[in-house]
Amino acid sequence: MALCARCYAPAVVKYEGRGRSGYRAVLACQWDRNAAYAWTATAGPVTTTPITTDATATALATLF
Repeated sequence: MALCARCYAPAVVKYEGRGRSGYRAVLACQWDRNAAYAWTATAGPVTTTPITTDATATALATLF
């Protein structure tokens, strides 16, 4: 299950929009939806984050 980056609540793809660097999809919870909308319009370069089912692997991937 994907988690919201800010509050760790269950998340889904909330919005796909056209930002400065191309199309974007944002994983956000229901409460962070408005922030996700704003982010798609103003975000910088695209960052790819791998999603795994293993929490340890995900934590390590964000550190390195």
